[in-house]
Amino acid sequence: MSKSMSRRDFLKSTAALMAALSLSSWARGAKPTHAANRTLDLPQPSLQETPSALATGALMADIAAGWDGTLWSVDTDGVPHLFDPLTQTWHTFGAGFDAVAWVDGTPYALQGESVLVNGVLESSAGFWPTLPPSFCCRLTAAAFAARSISSKADAAPAPT
Repeated sequence: MSKSMSRRDFLKSTAALMAALSLSSWARGAKPTHAANRTLDLPQPSLQETPSALATGALMADIAAGWDGTLWSVDTDGVPHLFDPLTQTWHTFGAGFDAVAWVDGTPYALQGESVLVNGVLESSAGFWPTLPPSFCCRLTAAAFAARSISSKADAAPAPT
């Protein structure tokens, strides 16, 4: 003779079992079992003293910590700085530009042998093929004059 459970008896016994399990978690001193054996040894965030003197001498406008603990700062002139924890000093980030000129609303940023125009970086010789080779490297200035860019190269001879 096989005895089977009715649907109603099954639901009642399931509800009783669930109630018994939930009551055990309400008991005094019960600890959740899912976190019993887990520990994470992560360093806790903390405030640390850092010097406020930036490499450019300008005042610090903003400071932030990267996900890896790297400290970044921007000065009031917009120059980004990176903190070196070994020497406890701030260093400027990036190489910057040698010269910048605005010609008819378009900025031309010159760095070494490259020019950045409208977000595109290319060689100065490729951008201005008619300029002599001495104007394509070691730029020290750029000026707007008669809708063209003028620049002055260092006294060093042009590369051959």
